[in-house]
Amino acid sequence: KNRRRTKGRSPQATTPPPMAASGVFARCARRPLAARGGQNTGLPVCSTTRSTHYAVKRLVGVPTTGYIEKNIRHSPWKLNLVAKAVRRMWLPEAIDQLSFMNKKGAPTITDALLKAAEKAGDEHELVPEELEIERCFATPAPFLKRMNYHAKGKSGLRKVRYAHLNIMVAKCPFDAYVEQAKHKGARNRWERRREEARAMRVRVLGEFAFPKEEEAPEGDSSGAGGVTSPASSGP
Repeated sequence: KNRRRTKGRSPQATTPPPMAASGVFARCARRPLAARGGQNTGLPVCSTTRSTHYAVKRLVGVPTTGYIEKNIRHSPWKLNLVAKAVRRMWLPEAIDQLSFMNKKGAPTITDALLKAAEKAGDEHELVPEELEIERCFATPAPFLKRMNYHAKGKSGLRKVRYAHLNIMVAKCPFDAYVEQAKHKGARNRWERRREEARAMRVRVLGEFAFPKEEEAPEGDSSGAGGVTSPASSGP
């Protein structure tokens, strides 16, 4: 049957056409640089144009921290339903949303987010109020096979499923979100979050919260490249 269809046709007709860009790749190709996180928007630049949560997004110039919780006794499909609800959220807001969610995987994801925030504090000295969830998804883990008993002496096979939870948190660009806010309410919300992050950073790190702001300019006459302490200055 296939032989009759292709009989008498030229080789060029049977050769399939080159695959055109479709789906996410076509949308990314049509969008301008500003819509894809370009430098003129103030948002972090990503080295890949794929916008799915499975893509390995390497953010340029933004501190990121990855964390993996392995072998969770939970279905990966059901765990993904909870994970995608808090994706791309501010970390304190995500924890608040999970506390009101009546799902089995919500406490598991909450604990994993807190561990990721603690790891980000150890690696980059970031407080949880400065973080946003860049990636959060579950992947299948090796499962166990168990016997499922049926009537009339019959039996079947059931799978005890496990999942791996993958999380990546990044420093939240508050200034870019404030500038790109579409209405006054969104702008006020991001400004309030920025102030909360600064206050918590000062509370946790103290005088080491903003070292670049405390440094004196190079041409300052108060000292040779440092800030004059109040104790050393005379009356």
